[in-house]
Amino acid sequence: MTIDLTDTTTGAIREALTRERKRLGGQTTGMVLNLIIVTDEAGQYDAVRAAGEAGREHPCRIIGVIIRRPDAASRLDAEIRTGEAGPSQTVLLRLHGPMGQTPRLSRGGRRDARHARPRIRSGSWRSAG
Repeated sequence: MTIDLTDTTTGAIREALTRERKRLGGQTTGMVLNLIIVTDEAGQYDAVRAAGEAGREHPCRIIGVIIRRPDAASRLDAEIRTGEAGPSQTVLLRLHGPMGQTPRLSRGGRRDARHARPRIRSGSWRSAG
């Protein structure tokens, strides 16, 4: 199943992931790895395909961060794939405009929040037992 979220928020993405996990019976709770890929649109197909092959060997969630049109207005689009062979979930985040650009430093040396990339962190590791 594929869920498309256009011009969305991280909260809406989290809610969609939670709904899907519950719909599928909570199968993603045992994952030990979030595999994060940062690429552009031209390279995303091959990168996600290679990560999917790795996902057949190890339970994981694939998160693809795809940089799009730096000259556009800031926007976040998401594509959530579940129930496919391989990884339990694949999440593609398309960052439009300044959202996908490298953070800049302001005069005081601090990051300018208007140009900061979202921080994506992997889940915690759990021992088997």
